Amino acid sequence: MPSLRLILTGFAITLVVGCTEMVTEGDAKVFQTSSVGATIRTVFGLVLIVLAGVAIAGSLLPDRKPKNRQATAKEKLTSGQRMGLALFGFAIGMVGLFLASISLIFPHKLHVSVYPDRVEMASTFSQTGGNEVVVPFSNVASVEIRDEINTVGKSKKHLVFSMKGGGEIKAAAGNNELQSLQTIQDTLATYKSQAPAVTRRRPARGPVDVKARPQPARQTPESKETAETKPAASSAPAPTYTLKRYPIKIPIPGDQSPVLPDTVVNVGEKLNACYAGRWHKVTVVAVNSDGTITCNWDSWPTYTYHMLREDLTLDKSNAQ
Repeated sequence: MPSLRLILTGFAITLVVGCTEMVTEGDAKVFQTSSVGATIRTVFGLVLIVLAGVAIAGSLLPDRKPKNRQATAKEKLTSGQRMGLALFGFAIGMVGLFLASISLIFPHKLHVSVYPDRVEMASTFSQTGGNEVVVPFSNVASVEIRDEINTVGKSKKHLVFSMKGGGEIKAAAGNNELQSLQTIQDTLATYKSQAPAVTRRRPARGPVDVKARPQPARQTPESKETAETKPAASSAPAPTYTLKRYPIKIPIPGDQSPVLPDTVVNVGEKLNACYAGRWHKVTVVAVNSDGTITCNWDSWPTYTYHMLREDLTLDKSNAQ
Protein backbone atom coordinates (compact mmCIF):
# COMPACT_ATOMS: atom_id res chain seq x y z
CA MET A 1 0.00 0.00 0.00
CA PRO A 2 1.87 3.13 -1.24
CA SER A 3 0.24 5.51 1.24
CA LEU A 4 1.16 3.33 4.22
CA ARG A 5 4.73 3.01 2.94
CA LEU A 6 4.92 6.78 2.60
CA ILE A 7 3.67 7.27 6.16
CA LEU A 8 6.18 4.81 7.61
CA THR A 9 9.03 6.42 5.65
CA GLY A 10 8.06 9.85 6.89
CA PHE A 11 7.86 8.61 10.47
CA ALA A 12 11.35 7.09 10.22
CA ILE A 13 12.72 10.36 8.84
CA THR A 14 11.08 12.22 11.73
CA LEU A 15 12.85 10.02 14.25
CA VAL A 16 16.38 10.22 12.86
CA VAL A 17 16.79 13.52 11.00
CA GLY A 18 17.82 16.62 12.93
CA CYS A 19 16.62 15.26 16.28
CA THR A 20 19.64 15.99 18.47
CA GLU A 21 21.47 19.17 19.40
CA MET A 22 24.21 19.75 21.93
CA VAL A 23 23.93 22.75 24.24
CA THR A 24 26.04 23.80 27.20
CA GLU A 25 24.25 24.47 30.48
CA GLY A 26 26.67 25.45 33.24
CA ASP A 27 29.25 22.67 33.48
CA ALA A 28 27.05 20.17 31.61
CA LYS A 29 26.94 19.27 27.94
CA VAL A 30 23.31 18.44 27.16
CA PHE A 31 22.30 16.32 24.18
CA GLN A 32 18.58 16.84 23.59
CA THR A 33 15.86 16.96 20.96
CA SER A 34 16.51 19.91 18.66
CA SER A 35 13.94 22.52 17.71
CA VAL A 36 14.25 21.35 14.07
CA GLY A 37 13.38 17.80 15.05
CA ALA A 38 10.46 18.97 17.19
CA THR A 39 9.12 21.08 14.30
CA ILE A 40 9.37 18.18 11.84
CA ARG A 41 7.60 15.91 14.30
CA THR A 42 4.78 18.41 14.87
CA VAL A 43 4.25 19.04 11.13
CA PHE A 44 4.25 15.32 10.42
CA GLY A 45 1.69 14.79 13.18
CA LEU A 46 -0.61 17.44 11.65
CA VAL A 47 -0.30 15.75 8.22
CA LEU A 48 -1.33 12.44 9.78
CA ILE A 49 -4.35 14.10 11.40
CA VAL A 50 -5.46 15.48 8.00
CA LEU A 51 -5.03 12.06 6.36
CA ALA A 52 -7.02 10.51 9.19
CA GLY A 53 -9.86 12.97 8.57
CA VAL A 54 -9.87 12.10 4.86
CA ALA A 55 -9.92 8.36 5.60
CA ILE A 56 -12.76 8.63 8.13
CA ALA A 57 -14.75 10.90 5.81
CA GLY A 58 -14.31 8.39 2.98
CA SER A 59 -15.70 5.63 5.17
CA LEU A 60 -18.83 7.67 5.98
CA LEU A 61 -19.65 9.49 2.75
CA PRO A 62 -21.69 7.72 0.05
CA ASP A 63 -19.94 6.25 -2.98
CA ARG A 64 -19.19 8.65 -5.79
CA LYS A 65 -21.62 8.13 -8.65
CA PRO A 66 -20.03 7.83 -12.14
CA LYS A 67 -21.35 10.14 -14.89
CA ASN A 68 -24.08 8.82 -17.20
CA ARG A 69 -24.07 5.28 -15.77
CA GLN A 70 -24.69 3.21 -12.70
CA ALA A 71 -21.83 2.33 -10.36
CA THR A 72 -20.74 -1.30 -10.55
CA ALA A 73 -20.36 -3.48 -7.47
CA LYS A 74 -16.58 -3.23 -7.68
CA GLU A 75 -16.77 0.57 -7.53
CA LYS A 76 -18.74 0.53 -4.29
CA LEU A 77 -17.20 0.15 -0.85
CA THR A 78 -18.38 -2.83 1.13
CA SER A 79 -19.25 -2.50 4.81
CA GLY A 80 -16.02 -4.30 5.67
CA GLN A 81 -13.96 -1.86 3.58
CA ARG A 82 -15.68 1.10 5.19
CA MET A 83 -14.98 -0.31 8.64
CA GLY A 84 -11.32 -0.92 7.76
CA LEU A 85 -10.94 2.58 6.34
CA ALA A 86 -12.46 4.09 9.47
CA LEU A 87 -10.18 2.08 11.77
CA PHE A 88 -7.15 3.00 9.68
CA GLY A 89 -8.08 6.68 9.88
CA PHE A 90 -8.61 6.46 13.64
CA ALA A 91 -5.22 4.76 14.14
CA ILE A 92 -3.16 7.25 12.14
CA GLY A 93 -5.14 10.08 13.70
CA MET A 94 -4.11 8.97 17.18
CA VAL A 95 -0.48 8.71 16.10
CA GLY A 96 -0.66 12.16 14.52
CA LEU A 97 -2.32 13.67 17.59
CA PHE A 98 0.40 12.21 19.81
CA LEU A 99 3.22 13.52 17.60
CA ALA A 100 1.64 16.97 17.28
CA SER A 101 0.98 17.37 21.01
CA ILE A 102 3.97 15.54 22.47
CA SER A 103 5.68 18.83 23.34
CA LEU A 104 2.63 19.82 25.41
CA ILE A 105 2.22 16.41 27.06
CA PHE A 106 5.94 16.16 27.88
CA PRO A 107 7.32 19.71 28.20
CA HIS A 108 10.79 18.42 29.12
CA LYS A 109 12.90 16.97 26.33
CA LEU A 110 14.58 13.60 26.12
CA HIS A 111 18.20 14.28 27.02
CA VAL A 112 21.62 13.02 28.03
CA SER A 113 23.40 15.54 30.28
CA VAL A 114 27.13 14.93 30.74
CA TYR A 115 28.56 16.57 33.89
CA PRO A 116 32.23 16.44 34.94
CA ASP A 117 31.37 13.79 37.57
CA ARG A 118 28.18 12.11 36.37
CA VAL A 119 25.65 11.50 33.59
CA GLU A 120 21.94 12.31 33.95
CA MET A 121 19.62 10.99 31.25
CA ALA A 122 15.99 10.46 30.33
CA SER A 123 15.69 7.96 27.49
CA THR A 124 11.88 7.68 27.69
CA PHE A 125 9.31 10.48 27.98
CA SER A 126 8.04 9.01 31.25
CA GLN A 127 11.40 9.99 32.80
CA THR A 128 11.36 13.62 31.69
CA GLY A 129 9.17 14.61 34.65
CA GLY A 130 12.15 14.18 36.97
CA ASN A 131 12.55 10.43 37.33
CA GLU A 132 15.94 10.49 35.60
CA VAL A 133 18.67 7.87 35.60
CA VAL A 134 21.83 9.26 37.20
CA VAL A 135 25.17 7.48 36.86
CA PRO A 136 28.17 8.82 38.86
CA PHE A 137 31.59 8.38 37.26
CA SER A 138 33.06 7.30 40.58
CA ASN A 139 31.55 3.84 40.07
CA VAL A 140 31.92 3.53 36.28
CA ALA A 141 34.65 1.37 34.71
CA SER A 142 33.71 1.89 31.04
CA VAL A 143 30.85 2.92 28.77
CA GLU A 144 29.94 1.69 25.29
CA ILE A 145 27.14 1.18 22.77
CA ARG A 146 26.13 -2.47 22.63
CA ASP A 147 23.50 -4.53 20.83
CA GLU A 148 21.17 -6.17 23.38
CA ILE A 149 18.21 -8.49 22.90
CA ASN A 150 15.00 -6.80 24.03
CA THR A 151 11.87 -8.39 25.50
CA VAL A 152 10.48 -9.37 22.08
CA GLY A 153 13.71 -11.08 21.02
CA LYS A 154 15.00 -8.35 18.70
CA SER A 155 18.45 -6.80 18.83
CA LYS A 156 18.51 -3.13 19.82
CA LYS A 157 21.32 -0.75 20.61
CA HIS A 158 21.81 0.22 24.27
CA LEU A 159 24.10 2.64 26.07
CA VAL A 160 25.82 0.40 28.63
CA PHE A 161 27.72 1.59 31.71
CA SER A 162 29.96 -1.16 33.13
CA MET A 163 30.38 -0.62 36.86
CA LYS A 164 33.46 -1.34 38.95
CA GLY A 165 31.55 -3.83 41.07
CA GLY A 166 30.66 -5.91 38.03
CA GLY A 167 27.11 -4.62 37.46
CA GLU A 168 25.76 -2.74 34.46
CA ILE A 169 23.37 0.14 33.85
CA LYS A 170 21.63 0.05 30.45
CA ALA A 171 19.53 2.59 28.60
CA ALA A 172 17.95 2.21 25.17
CA ALA A 173 20.19 4.11 22.76
CA GLY A 174 18.28 6.69 20.74
CA ASN A 175 19.88 9.48 18.75
CA ASN A 176 20.75 11.43 21.93
CA GLU A 177 22.61 8.48 23.44
CA LEU A 178 24.46 7.71 20.21
CA GLN A 179 25.58 11.30 19.76
CA SER A 180 26.70 11.67 23.40
CA LEU A 181 28.83 8.49 23.58
CA GLN A 182 32.14 10.11 22.62
CA THR A 183 31.60 13.01 25.04
CA ILE A 184 30.76 10.60 27.87
CA GLN A 185 33.89 8.52 27.18
CA ASP A 186 36.13 11.62 27.03
CA THR A 187 34.63 13.10 30.21
CA LEU A 188 35.00 9.76 32.02
CA ALA A 189 38.67 9.58 31.00
CA THR A 190 39.22 13.13 32.27
CA TYR A 191 37.48 12.33 35.55
CA LYS A 192 39.65 9.25 36.10
CA SER A 193 42.85 11.16 35.35
CA GLN A 194 41.95 13.90 37.84
CA ALA A 195 40.52 11.69 40.58
CA PRO A 196 42.89 11.68 43.59
CA ALA A 197 44.31 8.35 44.60
CA VAL A 198 42.89 7.13 47.89
CA THR A 199 45.48 5.88 50.32
CA ARG A 200 45.00 4.68 53.87
CA ARG A 201 47.67 5.40 56.46
CA ARG A 202 47.80 4.07 59.95
CA PRO A 203 48.07 6.89 62.46
CA ALA A 204 51.35 7.16 64.30
CA ARG A 205 51.19 5.65 67.75
CA GLY A 206 52.73 7.84 70.41
CA PRO A 207 53.33 7.08 74.07
CA VAL A 208 50.07 6.55 75.90
CA ASP A 209 49.47 6.70 79.61
CA VAL A 210 47.60 3.49 80.27
CA LYS A 211 46.04 4.79 83.45
CA ALA A 212 44.80 7.92 81.74
CA ARG A 213 43.56 6.14 78.63
CA PRO A 214 39.84 6.82 78.28
CA GLN A 215 37.49 3.93 77.80
CA PRO A 216 36.06 3.78 74.26
CA ALA A 217 32.49 4.98 74.11
CA ARG A 218 30.00 2.27 73.44
CA GLN A 219 28.55 2.78 70.00
CA THR A 220 24.79 3.09 70.04
CA PRO A 221 22.55 2.56 67.03
CA GLU A 222 22.00 6.33 66.89
CA SER A 223 25.72 7.12 66.81
CA LYS A 224 26.35 4.37 64.25
CA GLU A 225 23.65 5.79 62.02
CA THR A 226 25.11 9.30 62.32
CA ALA A 227 28.57 8.03 61.39
CA GLU A 228 27.29 6.09 58.41
CA THR A 229 25.19 8.97 57.13
CA LYS A 230 27.89 11.65 57.13
CA PRO A 231 27.40 13.66 53.91
CA ALA A 232 30.01 13.47 51.17
CA ALA A 233 31.15 16.36 49.00
CA SER A 234 29.62 15.03 45.78
CA SER A 235 25.94 15.27 44.88
CA ALA A 236 26.02 12.29 42.50
CA PRO A 237 23.86 9.37 43.66
CA ALA A 238 24.80 5.71 43.68
CA PRO A 239 23.69 3.73 40.61
CA THR A 240 21.55 1.31 42.61
CA TYR A 241 18.45 3.50 42.49
CA THR A 242 16.69 5.92 40.19
CA LEU A 243 16.88 9.52 41.33
CA LYS A 244 13.72 11.61 41.70
CA ARG A 245 14.43 15.17 40.56
CA TYR A 246 12.42 18.20 41.67
CA PRO A 247 14.58 21.05 40.29
CA ILE A 248 14.09 24.53 41.74
CA LYS A 249 12.26 26.63 39.13
CA ILE A 250 11.05 29.51 41.30
CA PRO A 251 13.01 32.22 43.16
CA ILE A 252 14.48 31.18 46.49
CA PRO A 253 13.03 33.30 49.34
CA GLY A 254 15.34 35.49 51.36
CA ASP A 255 14.90 33.37 54.50
CA GLN A 256 16.12 30.21 52.73
CA SER A 257 19.53 29.17 51.44
CA PRO A 258 20.56 26.35 49.05
CA VAL A 259 21.81 23.10 50.51
CA LEU A 260 25.45 23.08 49.41
CA PRO A 261 27.74 20.02 49.19
CA ASP A 262 29.34 20.94 52.53
CA THR A 263 26.14 22.00 54.31
CA VAL A 264 25.63 19.97 57.49
CA VAL A 265 22.24 18.24 57.37
CA ASN A 266 20.92 16.07 60.19
CA VAL A 267 18.39 13.27 60.16
CA GLY A 268 14.97 14.59 61.16
CA GLU A 269 15.72 18.11 59.96
CA LYS A 270 13.15 20.03 57.90
CA LEU A 271 14.15 21.14 54.39
CA ASN A 272 12.26 22.77 51.52
CA ALA A 273 11.58 21.28 48.07
CA CYS A 274 9.95 22.87 45.03
CA TYR A 275 6.94 21.25 43.35
CA ALA A 276 4.24 22.72 41.09
CA GLY A 277 5.53 26.27 41.63
CA ARG A 278 5.31 26.07 45.43
CA TRP A 279 7.60 25.26 48.36
CA HIS A 280 6.87 22.14 50.40
CA LYS A 281 8.39 20.87 53.64
CA VAL A 282 10.32 17.60 53.56
CA THR A 283 11.88 15.69 56.44
CA VAL A 284 15.39 14.25 56.20
CA VAL A 285 15.29 10.47 56.56
CA ALA A 286 18.96 9.77 55.78
CA VAL A 287 22.05 11.62 54.56
CA ASN A 288 23.69 9.18 52.16
CA SER A 289 27.39 8.58 51.67
CA ASP A 290 27.14 9.58 48.00
CA GLY A 291 25.96 13.10 48.87
CA THR A 292 22.25 12.63 48.19
CA ILE A 293 19.62 13.14 50.88
CA THR A 294 16.68 10.80 51.41
CA CYS A 295 13.60 12.93 52.16
CA ASN A 296 10.01 12.22 53.10
CA TRP A 297 7.44 14.75 51.90
CA ASP A 298 5.41 16.01 54.86
CA SER A 299 2.24 16.58 52.81
CA TRP A 300 2.52 13.12 51.18
CA PRO A 301 3.79 10.70 53.85
CA THR A 302 4.11 7.79 51.40
CA TYR A 303 6.52 9.73 49.15
CA THR A 304 10.15 9.14 50.13
CA TYR A 305 12.86 9.89 47.56
CA HIS A 306 16.61 10.21 47.18
CA MET A 307 17.16 13.85 46.18
CA LEU A 308 20.10 15.97 45.07
CA ARG A 309 21.25 18.70 47.42
CA GLU A 310 20.86 21.34 44.70
CA ASP A 311 17.12 20.55 44.60
CA LEU A 312 16.69 21.45 48.28
CA THR A 313 16.88 24.56 50.46
CA LEU A 314 17.37 25.11 54.16
CA ASP A 315 15.80 27.74 56.40
CA LYS A 316 18.56 30.19 57.33
CA SER A 317 17.49 30.00 60.95
CA ASN A 318 18.53 26.31 60.92
CA ALA A 319 21.73 26.71 58.85
CA GLN A 320 24.97 25.57 60.46
